[in-house]
Amino acid sequence: MGLIKSFFVAFAMYSKIPVPRVEWKKENMQYALTFFPLIGLIIGALNLAWFSYAFDRAGEIARICVGLIIPLVVTGGIHIDGYMDVMDALHSYGDREKKLNIMKDPHVGAFAVINLLIYYLLFAAGYSQIYHFRMMGIVSAGFYLSRILSGLFAVSYKSASGKGMLFEFTSKARLGAVRISLVLQLIICGAIILFLDIITGGAVLIANAILFVYVYSLCAKEFGGINGDSCGFLSSIVELVTVLVVGMIALYAGTK
Repeated sequence: MGLIKSFFVAFAMYSKIPVPRVEWKKENMQYALTFFPLIGLIIGALNLAWFSYAFDRAGEIARICVGLIIPLVVTGGIHIDGYMDVMDALHSYGDREKKLNIMKDPHVGAFAVINLLIYYLLFAAGYSQIYHFRMMGIVSAGFYLSRILSGLFAVSYKSASGKGMLFEFTSKARLGAVRISLVLQLIICGAIILFLDIITGGAVLIANAILFVYVYSLCAKEFGGINGDSCGFLSSIVELVTVLVVGMIALYAGTK
């Protein structure tokens, strides 16, 4: 029952998918981060289904817009919220304490809005170049990959403040078991991406490995560690980098 309840906790926290409500106590949260990436699998499946359906039926703008909306509908925008908070904090150019306080502030700053627009314009640009099922398969797998890496991020590095929702999840987690599960999922996800296209998939995996290291170094320098917002930031950027790498390779190859 503990595994099932951890599954429900993960989906209740990180998605808008209806699940039975369970009490958020330690025994029910121990493996929640193990199931967190499965939300990405659902997003990826919906994205791929939409691409297959819309390719010969919908206009390009409709195809792109719905593709952008699907992750927001499934998650409620929880990771994009983290992306926006981090962008506001980084562009404050204040000290560490000020940046952490900005990320806790529920108000939205101008730099969050500006960078959100840039994010979605870039995402739409990359998405618009993809016309092959296998290439869109890699993009779809990117939603799974982003949550695996975000989960590993959460259970591998120290908290910036020693409190908050992420700290509550990691402090109650069976860290060893969760890490092993996430690494196994990373291997499976990587194999799927490489199977779909070894060159494009390899480029995606290398780019996101570099990104993982960069985001950690950024968080360590700017915030003194990680928090829920920085994990959401990482997840969002992994998805953006994935679609941009696939889109640029498709553009260069002229596959339309």
